[in-house]
Amino acid sequence: MSSPSNPWCVTKNDVLFEDEWIIAINKPSGLPSQATLDPARDHAFAAVSRYLGGHYVGLHHRLDAGTSGVLLLAKNKLANPSLSAQFQDHSVQKTYVAIAAATQPDTRVAQDAMILLKDSIGEDKTSRIQKFCVGGKNRKYAETQILCQKYLTLRDGFLAWFACQPRTGRTHQIRVHLASLGFPILGDTLYGNKPLRSILAWLPDRLCLHAAAIALKHPVTGENMTIEAPCPTCFQKFIKKMENIAVKTG
Repeated sequence: MSSPSNPWCVTKNDVLFEDEWIIAINKPSGLPSQATLDPARDHAFAAVSRYLGGHYVGLHHRLDAGTSGVLLLAKNKLANPSLSAQFQDHSVQKTYVAIAAATQPDTRVAQDAMILLKDSIGEDKTSRIQKFCVGGKNRKYAETQILCQKYLTLRDGFLAWFACQPRTGRTHQIRVHLASLGFPILGDTLYGNKPLRSILAWLPDRLCLHAAAIALKHPVTGENMTIEAPCPTCFQKFIKKMENIAVKTG
């Protein structure tokens, strides 16, 4: 990834959309969206600022460090009011893809099943590190629409490919909601368990969560727009291998 001596450099291939008002990049997994407590650690905000030659950059949403995909930033302060309003009222539609595994899955999860989770997410006070759960302290309403696009039976469990659309913006919302269904995201050391033995040899070395698309109104022109980030190659290779080793049913 990046280091103080070798910071991440945005290239044209990383830019998903750019005009005089906004820029969207395909953030890599492992890179924080903004500055952390470690001042030496690189982050996407700084990388975009470098790419733009130190010109103004405004950040209105974030992706977890392990999550890759669409990250949208303002290039001009005139774009801020609309972007801020759209993210705050949740009119921005975000679509994520996630790969998750289970040993005892929720019975609602099945091929092509659509699940709408409506509950509250709060702080998990049983954890010594910052962690969230359904319920919890200082909980707030959380809503996620989840589509199971692929469901595979393996010899020691189940694997699923989900498309998730969070309708609220709680911290770790998708990770918490999928874990609550018995399907923690692969590579999630905070909410996951030990991965299935049958998939260890091919498991991607990252959190298997990707911000695939974002739909909103252009903050200046008002035009409806959708910005997409291609699915990581490692996801595609992994799921193809899983299809080959899956237990045939039906």
